[in-house]
Amino acid sequence: METEQKPITPQQEKRRRRKKRESSIVLGLYITFWVAILVGFIVLFVYQAGVYNERQARLTDLNAQIEVAQIENERLRIQIEFFDSDAYVEYLARSILGMVRPHEIVFYNVDY
Repeated sequence: METEQKPITPQQEKRRRRKKRESSIVLGLYITFWVAILVGFIVLFVYQAGVYNERQARLTDLNAQIEVAQIENERLRIQIEFFDSDAYVEYLARSILGMVRPHEIVFYNVDY
């Protein structure tokens, strides 16, 4: 018992083709939408990775600068302590002002 198929009219054929075409357009738009979203996320990820790498390099540079500044700060602190010491005052008095302690004998080279 075979069922007989009715012949398809040209109008029915047009509708079937139109539906098929519309469904393929919708599917194409759907795929295009998701591909665009995926590409957008990939671009955003690559951009953020670049920003992250730049900031990591900047952080490394700043940490190096901090370390150099701390070493310089310590050197200057030691220098300040020396300038506040009696040894520095005596050095200035002897070398620049030519002063001597009481009861010291000073020898001058007269050949100059």
